[in-house]
Amino acid sequence: ARLAWSEARQALDRGELNQATRALANTTSMADHPVTLRLKAELAAARHEPVEAQHLVAQALAATPEYAVETEALQRLATEMERATSVSPAP
Repeated sequence: ARLAWSEARQALDRGELNQATRALANTTSMADHPVTLRLKAELAAARHEPVEAQHLVAQALAATPEYAVETEALQRLATEMERATSVSPAP
């Protein structure tokens, strides 16, 4: 799964969403792992699917990642998703 995660990360960084999707298809054995869920959430956000992205982040946070670094990354992504989907008050 690590190779697929790396490939997905690189594809996301390059904006190659179809390539990221293909890489993540190789993570089925680790589908519930926080890293997989985070990458899928980032992909959903890049595809302008904020509800799906928020769902994936919530699912990953509920999975209790074993690494504090991953928890922090998920919390940052959740905050970004909230900001992206919140509506600014009218002036």
